[in-house]
This record gives sequence, structure tokens and C-alpha cells, in this order.
Amino acid sequence: MPLVPHTLQQRLALYVLLPVAAILAAAGFGTFFYARDVLLDQWREATVLHLERSTHQVDMRLARVKDLITLFEGAASRPQSRPVQEAILGQLRSLPGVAAVHLTWCPGPTPDAASADAESLAACPVPAVRRQDLAVQFTPHRHGQVVGSPAIDDVSQHETVGVVAELVDQNGEGRGRLEVLVRFDHLMEAVVSSGWWQHSRAFLVDTGGRILTCTEGPGRSALAETGDPLEETVLKALQEEASGTVAGAGHPPEEVSAFHRLQEAPWTLVVFAPGRTVLAPIIGFRLYFGLAGLATILVIVAVIRLATARPAAAIRAVAQAAAGIAQGQFGPPLATTGHDEVAELVGRFNTMAVQLAERLRLKAGMDLAMEVQQSLLPERCLACDGLDVAGRSLYCEQTGGDYYDFLALAGPFGPRATIAVGDVTGHGIAAALLMTTARALIRARAVSSDRPGVLVDAVNRLLCLDTEPSGTFMTLFVASFCPETAEILWVRAGHEPASIYDPVTDRFEELRGEGLALGVRPDWTASEGSFRPWRPGQLLVVGTDGVWEATNPAGEAFGKERLQDLIRQHHAEPAARIVGAVMAALVAFHGSRPFQDDATLVVARLGPRPPDPAPAP
Repeated sequence: MPLVPHTLQQRLALYVLLPVAAILAAAGFGTFFYARDVLLDQWREATVLHLERSTHQVDMRLARVKDLITLFEGAASRPQSRPVQEAILGQLRSLPGVAAVHLTWCPGPTPDAASADAESLAACPVPAVRRQDLAVQFTPHRHGQVVGSPAIDDVSQHETVGVVAELVDQNGEGRGRLEVLVRFDHLMEAVVSSGWWQHSRAFLVDTGGRILTCTEGPGRSALAETGDPLEETVLKALQEEASGTVAGAGHPPEEVSAFHRLQEAPWTLVVFAPGRTVLAPIIGFRLYFGLAGLATILVIVAVIRLATARPAAAIRAVAQAAAGIAQGQFGPPLATTGHDEVAELVGRFNTMAVQLAERLRLKAGMDLAMEVQQSLLPERCLACDGLDVAGRSLYCEQTGGDYYDFLALAGPFGPRATIAVGDVTGHGIAAALLMTTARALIRARAVSSDRPGVLVDAVNRLLCLDTEPSGTFMTLFVASFCPETAEILWVRAGHEPASIYDPVTDRFEELRGEGLALGVRPDWTASEGSFRPWRPGQLLVVGTDGVWEATNPAGEAFGKERLQDLIRQHHAEPAARIVGAVMAALVAFHGSRPFQDDATLVVARLGPRPPDPAPAP
């Protein structure tokens, strides 16, 4: 499971610590690599400088020997030069670190005074020299001089380095050979006494990588013989360049190396140092930086917890109170401290809780009002005198202003079936109150009225007493059925005309007529309309404008034509099924959006006409 913050403190800690940790890490890595490169550059410069100093001292000691040999070569080509040669040979023998000087003349004619020189020199026996050659390739130097590899001299029993010069005459023919044996430890005295030689892995190698001397003791004969990648890289580099540095693998590198080639001999000094030793300051800095970063993060966590403790507790209290309200439990107002956004949130929550409690009480009252209003509408369809009447209302709110009712008006032959459909201006609780008032008035007058016109006039006069201050009004359509005469008496008080559908002719006939809405003028007199005779199977359709004026999400109106098509499709069904089919189509057409107006529909299927009475005898 991934780490997902659930609380405010966790989110703040995560969203603050992540950027801080990223910045610290980036700064740490950047500083580490920058400082590493700086320290490596400084180590390279310092080490190469030490190597240059050490090799310079070796070069100077070899250069003294080579300079005297060069003088001897010049003197050997001139006549009467024996005293000069002897002096030069004496200086060579007296040089510090010189183990032996060997001069050998080739047999044959000698120049002037050469024989004397030869005899004089021959008087000094030249011992046979056995050299233990290390198979190191010689590098020729100026005037034909070569410097050999260190070897054990049989006479001095010291490790020596031979500096050899072939003596030639003016014609370029060989006349002799001068070899000066210099003690190797004398040449390396300055190198061995240096600190880096004593504390690092150091080597003196020739151009082929053969080890002449090193700090690792016996057993090593050549550089890179152990397969060390760094030594292989250094060997390749020193064969191509006179000096340089090479860093090993790793961060920091396990080892770093520097090398510098001598000028007077075909040798190269190579030193290897541990990377951690060279980069000890930056490694220590990395440790301290890591500890400082960890301490910074801990301080940030502590500050976040301290700063968010009170807001988190307040928000937690709000969440718990909200959970209680969701279950209908309203507790005391929450305590507020401070003047920040959290305190403002708590204060507004308290206000919201009070208002929500009030709204819940209002909702309970509205639910009760809805139940009462729904109970005022007819619960059953009307089926009497061959009539089948059904109706249904859809309110856009819990209560509405649409009204329909099934009544029984007094008549000469007994109560007659009557339907009433009304529409109060507006919707909601105010329209519902006016609707209930109108219903009470209509039902009260229906007991004593034998005609719908008289009923409507009486209701209008009484209703005007209530609507005059508010300016509200109500449209009403009342239709009374007379089975004896197959006649429909109707009054249209500002309401939309009802329609008579005849399935035989497939035509709709509207019941029009002039009429004013109720509650506008108390002196208005209703005029009755008459439709006769009805035929069995005809349908009387009465609705409110909320049916055909309902729109779909595209803004298209349901329309009367769609209503009439549905009536045609279901005309043979009972009135309740016709009303249900129309309302279902209306809901599907309107979509999931709430209705903008109340919608009511009443359908009356006209029954069979009774036979005419037989004539008197």
C-alpha cells in the first residue's frame, strides 16, 4: 500500500518535507560533486607538484653524471687530453652516490698520446662487470648516453644504475666505452624520504610498466599485472603522456593516481592514494550535511505539528460535529478561539448548524404539508354513471399549486359526477395554501350548487377576499356530466381549454369559451359551455400548462401534439393507464432535471349513453 496522507498534519508534513528534502538532497549532491571535483583538482595539482620536485632531484643527480660524461666525450676526441680525462674520471668517482666508473678502450691505433693514456688507464685494472639485466628497454640520451635499469653490481653489491656512453672518434668509429654505476638508493633518496612515498602506494616504472622499485615490497614485477583497472588505465596514460592524474571508479573513487616522467631517465613515478583519504573533508562534510538535513527535517516536523495542532483539533471537532449532524444529532455550538481562518470556519459551522436545524424543522413541516396536500387529492379513480375518470399531479417542489378533484354536484336527478382542475400562480408552499383554500371552497359549494357556473361564481367571490392583498389568482376548469342527457356542462375560468377526443373521427375538439381567472374580480360572472351529446369511447382531457410546456435538456417543449399522439395511442385503455402513459413519457422526455412547473393531467372516458325512456301509453 502506498503511503497516503489522511490527516491535515500528515499532508502538511508530506507536502512540506518532500520539497525541503528534495532541495536539501539537490544542494547536498551538487555541493558534494562540486567539492569533490575541487578537492580532486587540488590533490592532482599538489601530487603532480610533489612528483615534479622528486623527479627533479633525481634528474639533477643523473644530470651531473651525464654532464661529466659529456665533458669526457669531448676530451677523448682531442689529443694530449689525458690529464683532462683523468680529472674528469676523478670527479666522476668523487660524485656522491657513484659506485664505480669503468672505462674500456677498443684495441687498435690510438690518437696522439692515446697510447700513453691507454697505458695509464690500463694500469687501473677494469674489473669484469656482471649486470643482472631486468630486460628493461634502454632509452638513448644526448651524446649517445643511455641509462639502464637498476641492477645488482657484483663488486659493490649495491643496486646500481648504469649510465653508459660509447666513445667514438671523428669518423664515427667506436674507440671505447665509459660506464658510470650510480647507486639506485642515492637517486631515490629524495623520493623515498617524501611523505607521499611512505604513506601511499608508489611505483617507479619504466615505459613498459616494469616496476623498478615500489612501496609494496617484493613480489611485484610489473604495473597492472594484478588486473587492477585503475593500474591498467594509468599504464596506458603514462605511455601517452608525460604526467597526469587518473581517478578510479566510485563516488568517491576508491583510488586516485598521479604520475610524472623523469627527464634524464626513461622512468615514471606513479603514486596511488585512497579516494577516501583524498576526499576526507568532503566525506566528512557529507556526513555533517546529512545529519544537519535530518535535524532540519525533524525540526520542520516538530514545527508543523506545533503549528497545526490547534487547527487540526478544531477541524477534527468540526468533522465529528458534522458526522453527528448527518445522523440528526445537533450538539452544542463548538468553541472558537482566535481570529484566523480556522476560527472563522468553526463560527460559520455553528451558524450553519443552527440554520440547518431550522431547515430540518421546515423540511419536516414541508413533508407534513406534502402528505396533507397529497391526501387532499383523489386517492381513487372515479367510476360512476358509465364514466372512468383518473388524474395525476407532478409537483416541481414538495408542495405545489396544481389541483384536481372529483366532485358530486347536486342535481334534479341526484348528484352528478363533476371534475375540477385548477392551477394556482407560482408553486411551493404559498401556492399549496391557496390551492387548499380553493379546494375547501369548491367542495363546500358543490353540495348546494346544481350547475358549475353557480359554483365557480361563489368560489370566485370568496377567493377574492384572500387574494386581493397578495395579487395571486387561480385558473380553474370545472366539467359536470349529465348521463340523462349525455351532456357536459363546463366552465373555463382562465384555464387552458379542455379537449374531447373522438376515436371514430380521430379528431380533437377543444372546449373553449371566455373566462377570467379566479381571485381577480369578485363581480365577474362565469359563463357555462355545453357539449352534447357525447358518444361512448370519447375522451375528455384536461391538464395544466406544466404538461405541454415542460422542456427536455435541449430546450424542446413537450407540446400538445405529443400529448395528443399519446392519447391516440392509448385511447382504448382505461383512464388510469392513459394518464400513467402520458406522465411516464413526460418524465422520460424531461430527463433527470427537476421540473420547473407543476404538471397535472385528468382523463375522463365517457361511458355508454342510457336508452331514452319509453313513451307513455
